[in-house]
Amino acid sequence: MRAVARLGSVVKARRVNRCLLVACPGRDGESYKEALRSLQQAGVTAEVYFAPADSAGLCPAPCAADAVSAAARDTGAELLVGMGPGGVLDLAKAGAALAPLAASASGDAVPSTSHFLLGGPGAATLLPGASLPLILVPTTAAVAATSGRCLLRTGAPFAGALVPLAVAGPGPFGVGLGLQAVDVVADAALAARQSARGTAAAGAHALSVFADSAAAAAGTIKEEMLRDDMAAGLCSAAVALRQPADATVDALQAALAAGVAASDADANARGGLSVVHALACVLAGARPGLPFGAACGALLPPVLRAWASRAEGGGLCEAESEGEADDAEAVVRSLALLAEDVLPPRAPQRAASAGPQGPAAPLRRLAAFVEERCAAAGLPPGLPLAPGECLESAAALLAVRASGAAALWQRPSPGWLREPRALTGVFRAALAGPAG
Repeated sequence: MRAVARLGSVVKARRVNRCLLVACPGRDGESYKEALRSLQQAGVTAEVYFAPADSAGLCPAPCAADAVSAAARDTGAELLVGMGPGGVLDLAKAGAALAPLAASASGDAVPSTSHFLLGGPGAATLLPGASLPLILVPTTAAVAATSGRCLLRTGAPFAGALVPLAVAGPGPFGVGLGLQAVDVVADAALAARQSARGTAAAGAHALSVFADSAAAAAGTIKEEMLRDDMAAGLCSAAVALRQPADATVDALQAALAAGVAASDADANARGGLSVVHALACVLAGARPGLPFGAACGALLPPVLRAWASRAEGGGLCEAESEGEADDAEAVVRSLALLAEDVLPPRAPQRAASAGPQGPAAPLRRLAAFVEERCAAAGLPPGLPLAPGECLESAAALLAVRASGAAALWQRPSPGWLREPRALTGVFRAALAGPAG
């Protein structure tokens, strides 16, 4: 029996009689019908909310989350089920988070999702654990399935950036875990429909999350524990990149493990910024048709090279304090260990001819590995520019947007990220690709 056919029993085990299924029929028509049959056979009354088919792979807008929370209230849903790619899962998360507030209010008093965006003017904060119970069924290798993060596509005053819902958490920088699903039903047969290109892209996205998590935990008490927890997922991400035609299950395993790592990094009250994730919020927000995972995959190599350049330069960056310099060294060491776990060991003769290697060398090798494997899978180098758009101007504009984005300053950030030249260079490299 396929995993999705057991969805009804999973829901019924929680003593739920009514639920709302958030799905995307244009993309996963037959799968959603199978899920609906399973719920009905288990005696669960299920209503269906259809996400827009053209935005299934993209982060949802706050108004879409408002519609889901209103649908949950109107149908008397005791639980939400989100089924689809990452965008649909985020839509279900946001709807579940706001549903209890919508149920307790009426008319114009219903709070909007936009009131709970991180860094917004007069933004409120959601309480962890206050969401309607949520079960997620990923139909692709989606990090969102196990991550507590929920990104929404915004307009003013966020300049179009992707912005997370604000959830109270531990310490001055922690993020609460209230947006995670109570269960994840991962069906390998659904993920098996991904193309080789999709599998490689999912592997690169998962690897970017692992790199972010390792960097964020560097120098904290959780660094060793997180590295051990990520080991199996790192192996799966590497396989998905090396053999994407035969590694759809590996990509799914990598994505699920990456979501757990992201939540662990967010819950670390002393952790640093997840740099790739934060920059991808700006990049994907500025290019409406760009999936968030693709933005992360494009940014990973230049971010790794930026950390490597910081290590090779020595001393302090212009915008870096002495304490931040110590943190940067810890990050580079942590990323070097992660790179060694992913990359194949070098032949003894080759290693000897290369001479002594500093901690920056594995980071550059990992960046090249990601680019080579994505290219081999058929992913286009770089990101498309609009007609008449200039690479330098586009990169500079993204850097300006990033300097004012709340996602970049919610946690301690590296000094090089505050240098306009370095930030512009990262975006330039992401847009241009390896050839740039």
